[in-house]
Amino acid sequence: RRQVTLTHSGDVLVHDQYKVNLPYIDDSFEIRKLSSVFLQIKSYIGLQILYDWKGLRLYLEADAQWKDDTIGLCGTFNGNTQDDFLSPVGVPETTPQLFGNSWKTSSSCSPGYDSSSIDPCDVHLQAAAYATEACSIITKELFAPCYTYLSPLPYFEQCRRDTCKCGQICMCSALSHYAHLCHRFGVEVNFRNSVPECALSCEDTKEYSTCVSTCGRSCRAFSVPEACDGDCVEGCTCPSGMYLNIKTDRCVPQNECPCYFHGIDYPPGENIITSFGKCHCRNGMMNCEDDTDHDCPEDQIYVNCSHPPTMELDRERTCENQLLNISVSTQLSCFSGCTCPTGLFKYGDMCFKPNECPCSWKGKEYFPGDKVISSCHTCICSHGSFKCNFHPCPSMCTAYGDRHYRTFDGLSFDYVGNCKVYLVKSSSITSFSVIIENVNCFNIGIICRKYVSINVGKSFIIFDDDTGDPSHLSYIDKLQQVYIWKAGFFTIVHFPSEHITVMWDQRTTVHVETGPQWQGELTGLCGNFDSKTINEMRTPEHFELTNAQEFGSSWAAIECADSSDIRHPCILNPLREAFAKKESSPLHLRLSAISRVADLHGLFQEIPPRHLPSPFPTCSTMPLGRPPAAAATSAHHAERAVPLHRPVVTGAAATAARSEKWQRPGSSRQKRERERKEREKKGEKEGEEREKERKRKREGRGKRERKENEREERERERKRKEKKRRKRKRKRKERERKEGEREERERGKKKGESGREREKGKREKKERGERKENERGEIEERERKGEKERERKEKEREREMRKRKEKGRGNRVRKKGKREKRKRREERKRKEKKRKERE
Repeated sequence: RRQVTLTHSGDVLVHDQYKVNLPYIDDSFEIRKLSSVFLQIKSYIGLQILYDWKGLRLYLEADAQWKDDTIGLCGTFNGNTQDDFLSPVGVPETTPQLFGNSWKTSSSCSPGYDSSSIDPCDVHLQAAAYATEACSIITKELFAPCYTYLSPLPYFEQCRRDTCKCGQICMCSALSHYAHLCHRFGVEVNFRNSVPECALSCEDTKEYSTCVSTCGRSCRAFSVPEACDGDCVEGCTCPSGMYLNIKTDRCVPQNECPCYFHGIDYPPGENIITSFGKCHCRNGMMNCEDDTDHDCPEDQIYVNCSHPPTMELDRERTCENQLLNISVSTQLSCFSGCTCPTGLFKYGDMCFKPNECPCSWKGKEYFPGDKVISSCHTCICSHGSFKCNFHPCPSMCTAYGDRHYRTFDGLSFDYVGNCKVYLVKSSSITSFSVIIENVNCFNIGIICRKYVSINVGKSFIIFDDDTGDPSHLSYIDKLQQVYIWKAGFFTIVHFPSEHITVMWDQRTTVHVETGPQWQGELTGLCGNFDSKTINEMRTPEHFELTNAQEFGSSWAAIECADSSDIRHPCILNPLREAFAKKESSPLHLRLSAISRVADLHGLFQEIPPRHLPSPFPTCSTMPLGRPPAAAATSAHHAERAVPLHRPVVTGAAATAARSEKWQRPGSSRQKRERERKEREKKGEKEGEEREKERKRKREGRGKRERKENEREERERERKRKEKKRRKRKRKRKERERKEGEREERERGKKKGESGREREKGKREKKERGERKENERGEIEERERKGEKERERKEKEREREMRKRKEKGRGNRVRKKGKREKRKRREERKRKEKKRKERE
């Protein structure tokens, strides 16, 4: 048994005690530092781990060989989400907290308080605003290219909650996680430049990128060729033309790279003597002289490990690896032998040019020019891979059970409501809508079927019972092509000119399929059919919501008070839970058979976990003993597993494909009709029995009500008697009090003068106190009046001073004016006198 331990500081321990240097390769593991952020561990048994010790992230990938063979916190890997919470003792847990604690490796570890249901932002209110603002970058333009593949809403919520709980570290970890998932879909998002708190600082010789790998970028790769599978992650790496010297952890040019030869590092320019002859270290490779001749098959060359050429990197490149991107483990030891020369790819025992490589898909071989055709794409094999042309496809929206919906673009959500709602409504000129409503057939809160109203153009088709026939209120335009027929349990309405098909199973399942010309022209609970899930929950007023319940209520066809209980139906109806699980369990078993058929033909994807069945609809859409809801659920998941359009294979691979017959297990239509009628008869009998049971319950309820009324009457009589008793008690106490006062007065009279003197002394003491209090009040009042009088006199004095100053200033001005006037008059007289003298 081999064990590898990854520590919080990024160290790697083998056998839990020996620290090893990276890269580390043995017969079980290949461990390398893929970048400055991630450690990568590859095992030769189909497991791969990416570990970000600073960013609190761990990614585990398992090959298909591990399917149905895993347990633990990562689940059972069997395509069934219902048993992912399996505990070590084989019992499924009900909550994530119980499930996580069941897998503790140490009994001394305290499980702690279950706070999973509490929003951390409600506890840490001071961090809520920062968390919302910091994480909102997920919903902005930077991550927008990724919205086609991953809706940002759940990752925003995860980021917000984590940031409220543990701050900046968790915020950067959540953003990095979303960016990493986007990278897996081919969308590169460099968010660190926009979020300074999450920026990575690289060493002088390195640079940051969102897609880097040390594989093939180190000096050791020249001496020990590495088979790189294209894995890349974010981090710091060497720029182009530079290579990582693992010993110094710095980037150097190739001519400064040391050589790694037979487990020893030799500096550049070093010469050594070996059994192969003289070897010289140059450009990171040990070049040795060897004159031995070797014979190889045609088109192949011999590789000598004592004299490894630069084309050694192409040794592991095959047509299969080129197409499927398969990881090939690189052993430390080198094996001399024949291989394809540079530029050729190995397929089987032959070497092919890149444009001659066959293609491989789902276990089948396709040669250049072969085609794979489906309703949505046409793929042609070329250069070892498929070149596909995609064209618009029809799409289907589904509503099933009392609350489950799946939009045209594939978004699944639950909405609970008893109102008539628009499942589909056109936003174009052509009138098209589908209105549905849950029908409570048994008046006990159980939904047994849906009311369906279809409007296309001038035609209105209504289904308001379980016969599958249109209501007499329906109207079909004679100028419009409409086809209505029954197929098994389904009633199908087809509008060929408008490319619209509506299927109803006469119970709770409704499918609406529309042609590609309706893309972007639809609204309602089925979404807008624009191939994006980011904007599915859009209201009639064009507001985008994140709450499915609010979104569903916004599409009510008529004004309706929504008082539905959105709790889990198995909680509201606990008596039905066991039966619901029993009805759902066979479907889990059958889905594995469907998946095997899909893999056999190589035509379909496996069923996503979110589409796996649960007892949810059975608890809410049927009474005990009535099977239609469980059958509808099974039918829905079977339809999700087997699509309507089967791909067609042409070319050299078509012969084998034609020999495979498409078989769908099932009984004849007559048999199904007979079974349906038997179920209806059985349902009618059960309905009669339930009616009798309800009648007996009503009678018993009447007896209980009479007894309850008698008990209440006795209780009221007891309260009246108790009230009278308390009233008599109060009167008795009042009499006793008055008698006590009268006796007290008589005792006071007997005491005579002494009592009056004491009373007089008390009065005098009280009067003296009042006089002193009045004197203090008068003194304070006089002081207040004196203070006010002083303030008044001070203000009058100030006003008088201001008047005097102003008057004195006016007198000085008048005197000055008189002096100047007198001077001017004297000056005129003097001038006049001089003038007369001159005359």
